[in-house]
Amino acid sequence: MALITFDGFGSDTDITAVGYTRETGTAGSLVATSAGLLKFALSTNSLYTLDTAVADHSFEAEWASASGGYDFFQVCARVTNISNMYCARVSSPNNLQLYKYVAGVQTQLGSTVVLSGRAVGDKMKIVCIGSSIQLWYAGTKRIDVTDTSHPSATKVGHFGRSTTSGGIFNTAEWLDATPVVSVTGINGGTNSVQIGSSGNTVATVGLSAVTSANIGGVAMTSLAGASSPWTFSFPPLTDSAVSPYPSGTFTIVGTEGSPTLAGVAVTLPSSLTSVTLAGTLNTTNTGVLHDFSPAAVVTDQIFYAPIPTAGKYITIDAQGNIDTDYFGIFECWHWQASTGITRNYSVDTSESSAGSIGLTSSGLTSVGLTKAGLTSTGL
Repeated sequence: MALITFDGFGSDTDITAVGYTRETGTAGSLVATSAGLLKFALSTNSLYTLDTAVADHSFEAEWASASGGYDFFQVCARVTNISNMYCARVSSPNNLQLYKYVAGVQTQLGSTVVLSGRAVGDKMKIVCIGSSIQLWYAGTKRIDVTDTSHPSATKVGHFGRSTTSGGIFNTAEWLDATPVVSVTGINGGTNSVQIGSSGNTVATVGLSAVTSANIGGVAMTSLAGASSPWTFSFPPLTDSAVSPYPSGTFTIVGTEGSPTLAGVAVTLPSSLTSVTLAGTLNTTNTGVLHDFSPAAVVTDQIFYAPIPTAGKYITIDAQGNIDTDYFGIFECWHWQASTGITRNYSVDTSESSAGSIGLTSSGLTSVGLTKAGLTSTGL
């Protein structure tokens, strides 16, 4: 990080004295005042720059007044010359705006943000990371866009356009911004992923390559792509393993860091439904919770296919009772809320001489009971 202050100068001292390069303009266009402030003093198109040496960088300036703005771009980044750059300003009276210049043509990026409650000491910062161009004011990100007009330019600075102004800044600083990486969205911003799905996308900022990704510690598969957005698959449910259901933190590991996105929703495969256990659970052999190890408890969930085959149904209620007209074997899952572990077991509703059904789970056996046309509560 480099910090410039304007203290210790005489009245209206040419700002090149502290290391700025005047790219375009007249000597004395940008000056330091005896009060230690920075201002544009001449009505001449003037560009002053410093070189950060890297394309991913930020540039910030601190306001010395609480009002006004002028046709003066207070912070500029990825500057090539006066005709090619990203630049930002507060135009009079309080309109925060972000622009790009390409071959001298000005284009606004994002929408104007009307500021309120401005104060001396507010900081205004433009940040360029990859294709992400952000504008911050008073510690809050106000404008966030994607643009690739100036991918490799490395200079920062100030740009005055045919205007004069009073004291504007008392400090300015710039820094490399490469470590600032983030996950900006999953699946187009829905931030939701289905278990067992493929072709999912994750958008990131600041990562040039990625090596792995996980949700709640569960590794995603088939991570691919040459740039953001990356693609990945979510593995299917696994017996006796932790599942990030119903939500988890997404982490992606890349060359520049390992950004995360909390609260990503994890949904069941479309073939499954879930029931959350509540009330007094039926753990006898008349339901589907009998002889579980570990025992099912309130807030656990059971996943199952409500239509095991065409024309047949299965209903499991919150107490673990089962109502079905299907006679055969079907698959269920017990999700343990306290650990996040999901265990697979099979239920056999085929009639036997004893009129019972058998359940097995990870080598353990549970026994339930049903009859055609009857619900478990009637047995």
